[in-house]
Parts: sequence; structure tokens; C-alpha cells
Amino acid sequence: MAELKIGGAQGYLRIATEEAFITADVLAAYKRLIASGFDDPGFRSLWGFYSGSPSARATTVTERLQDLGARRLADMDATGIDRAIIALTAPGTHVFAAAEAKELARDANDQLAAACRRHPDRFIGMTAIAPRPPLVGERDRARSCPGLQGGDS
Repeated sequence: MAELKIGGAQGYLRIATEEAFITADVLAAYKRLIASGFDDPGFRSLWGFYSGSPSARATTVTERLQDLGARRLADMDATGIDRAIIALTAPGTHVFAAAEAKELARDANDQLAAACRRHPDRFIGMTAIAPRPPLVGERDRARSCPGLQGGDS
């Protein structure tokens, strides 16, 4: 197998788009929704499995989604990825009431912006918002976070 090169050594950069992450608080909130009987079959199927299954696949995916550091960088290096465009995993904060969605989006943006500042040549962060009028302020605030992109109307 040929060695995978990063850093443009092959004449171009490999950029992974739509890379997901999740915060511990969003994961905990997803678990609370499921426990409360939230009535969305797709959400329950996806997050019921990943947040509750003891399987190696579920635990590995959940651990990797929460990592914005050494493990993600090692995975990127191992697969020849120079940069990753990272966003809060689906469904983001869209499933929560406005007040909780605002707090979760703000915290996710802060964590992702911090990771982007630590690894500016590797990570590009996409702003998390819920498309509800009370969250327009978070879109505007996140525009000023170094490392985050998006949120434009």
C-alpha cells in the first residue's frame, strides 16, 4: 500500500467535508429526548443505537464524534486528510426547544472554535444554529468566532 501523504506533498490538499462532531452536552440531551419518548422514528433509531448500544461500533463512533483533538488528527493523518470541515452532527440542535437549542448551539460553537484555534491548519468549523428567530443572535455571535464559518443567510 502506498504511503498517504498530507500537507500538499501530492500537489493538492485533501479536504474532508461534512465531518461530524458532538459535544457531551448534546449527546446527553439526545439521550434525555429518547428517554422522554420523543416521537421521531429516525432520531430514535439513529441516536437510540449510538447513545445506548454497548456494541463496539456504537461506542467507537460516539467516542470519535466527541474527539476534536489527537484521535481525530491521527485518523486524518492515517487516511491522508489535510483538513476537515467539521459541523455539529445531525440533527444538531433542531430537535430542542428554543432556549435549550440556543445554549447547546452556543456551547458547541465555542468548543469547535477552540479546536479550530488549536489546529487552524487542520480544522474548519461550521457554525451550529437552529433556524428559529431566537437563535439569530447566535448566528451573529458565531460569525466573530475565529475558525468558524457559515451561518450566513
